[in-house]
Amino acid sequence: MFREHTNETYLLHLGRPYRGHHAGYRNDIFYMLDGGTAFEIATLNFITHQTAIEGGRITGIKPLPFSLRETAFGLERLLAAGQGTANLYELPHINPLVKAAEEGISNPVNAMAFADALRVVHYVMVDTGGYDGLRGHNLRAHRQEVNRFMRIVEPGMAEFGKGWLGDLLKLNADLQPWYPQLQQGWQGVIEDVEVYGRRRQQVTDGKL
Repeated sequence: MFREHTNETYLLHLGRPYRGHHAGYRNDIFYMLDGGTAFEIATLNFITHQTAIEGGRITGIKPLPFSLRETAFGLERLLAAGQGTANLYELPHINPLVKAAEEGISNPVNAMAFADALRVVHYVMVDTGGYDGLRGHNLRAHRQEVNRFMRIVEPGMAEFGKGWLGDLLKLNADLQPWYPQLQQGWQGVIEDVEVYGRRRQQVTDGKL
């Protein structure tokens, strides 16, 4: 059973890069699991207005000449709800990766965080063509976001070795055969993690 919760939240902000942003109402869509747990699986936005900006400050909103309704589903959340759980780590394409990470990282919470970070780094590096593909002013925000996950993955590789990281990357690719790019690019991800590590050290040493 689906249930819709209306938050009536205006999406008012300056945006990044700096720009006016569309505004409207937001609804969160939940799936009711057995036992009465409300598990959020999607967001429904009603876009009807535009932020008005003067002197770098939001001064109000103005109606748009059109209205837009958009829905954003969390695919893995939808899969979890279909299995009757709110725990994404129980999904068959995620759970084996977490269990494999636990072989090196004994703390289960840290192992889940590492698996999450590894999946993000794997996807982004494959999709962008590598860490150097995120260079330049226009991609600075994306690079900084990826660096948050690199700060988790790189120390793990430094402690347990490239072989351990490579096994996890291969496993992540094998668990998702619908995304063949992961299979083709996992070796390059190891190189990207090494590049990040060298540059981080250069920053620490004041050489970059």
